[in-house]
Amino acid sequence: MKKLSCLLLLTFIINITPALAAPPAERTARPNELIPMGQTAGLRLTADGTNVSGIGTLTFYDPVTKMFGALGHGINETGTRTLMRMGSGTLLDAEVVDVRKGSSGQPGELKGSFDNIPSGTLLMNSSNGLFGVLETPEKFDIGSLLPVAGKEEVSIGYAQMLSNINGDKVESFDIEITRILEEDSQRSFTIKVNDRTLIDRTGGIVQGMSGSPIIQNGKLIGAVTHVLVNDPKKGYGIFIENMLNEIFGT
Repeated sequence: MKKLSCLLLLTFIINITPALAAPPAERTARPNELIPMGQTAGLRLTADGTNVSGIGTLTFYDPVTKMFGALGHGINETGTRTLMRMGSGTLLDAEVVDVRKGSSGQPGELKGSFDNIPSGTLLMNSSNGLFGVLETPEKFDIGSLLPVAGKEEVSIGYAQMLSNINGDKVESFDIEITRILEEDSQRSFTIKVNDRTLIDRTGGIVQGMSGSPIIQNGKLIGAVTHVLVNDPKKGYGIFIENMLNEIFGT
């Protein structure tokens, strides 16, 4: 079988090894409904006066606890697969100002700008995503609650991806889930972009789209995590259940 190279969809500058931040407080029951997001946000991790900053995509927001999840994968130390230990972190308002279109062998990228006014606090950098508290949800275009799907509800077939590829506007794009995988928590299923508008504007999936929520049959099922380097129209997604396991347990 031909081995395909894939890339985490995160635009970041990483040059530190901070201390681990405290995880979110335990809650007694995981939510049955969440608000899918899709907004691009600035993410800044700090330790010992050094900053790690970049952009990624918010996956979900829980209006009861004000918790959010993003990326669908963790941030690793430079040049390694070791999860970076986080000291503290902030979520910043951001907008997409340009897109470098992806092509075979040349991954694309969302280019964003963000201000220095915090809109949330990052609490956890885990292998299945970044998590924290959204302190000023009124700054974001918050949508409606959707049911959360268990992994057994995810099926091969059509779905939609919510992503922000221009300014601060979240749009829905058509994708297809082509295969269900369970051996890798961050690569739970494979996806293919069918949406001609997205292909024309970005080439498909690009860096910065990490965390873009995926909707199928009216339920939040997961988030985009990786792109295939040799085919930007194809990539991977993570089950939303795997992200929630990080903060609620299995």
